[in-house]
Amino acid sequence: MNSLLPQRSTFIDSFQHPRTQILLVSAGVLTSLKLLLLGSPFSAVSLLSGLAMLYPHSVSNFYAGFQRFCKQRRWSAGALLGLFGGFATAWLILGGFVSPASAAKPFFGGAEEWMSGAFTGIDKKILALVFNVLRGLIVLYLGINLVKVVQAAREGDDWQTLARTPLIIVVTVTMGDLLTAMIVGTGGTGTTTTP
Repeated sequence: MNSLLPQRSTFIDSFQHPRTQILLVSAGVLTSLKLLLLGSPFSAVSLLSGLAMLYPHSVSNFYAGFQRFCKQRRWSAGALLGLFGGFATAWLILGGFVSPASAAKPFFGGAEEWMSGAFTGIDKKILALVFNVLRGLIVLYLGINLVKVVQAAREGDDWQTLARTPLIIVVTVTMGDLLTAMIVGTGGTGTTTTP
């Protein structure tokens, strides 16, 4: 099973120190739990997927231990994972459709609201245009790379290395949005005092 995993690079090796691994995984899991509590399950799943891509050998070792655990109890590991995956997918889909439309904010929506309130001299239409262009560039980049990944998978090339960069971009944008919301606040009122 380890032969199917991608080869390690020097960049990934810099994250393999045990202390760094424990720190990144614990921070990622806690941030995913916070995202789930804030009502952003897709961001939490993308963050956990990025962690799984960063530590594929640890995920492989964990899965081997999970299989041994299930074999000792005469359970089917595939059936348990399928059941869990089905519940998680149903929860993600239902959670996405049940939440009210006013609760859905685009990427960097809190930062846009904060900047429109904090800097009163900036026209709100120009600010909205800048943030929409930023969102559009991210969506175009991800769309183009998704086409490249699908094409590489169809041709039998190494699609995993092509998929790594867009996934890192998704995790980075998600973390940037989360950190921006934590820094400026979710209300986005832009409360600055002027003399």
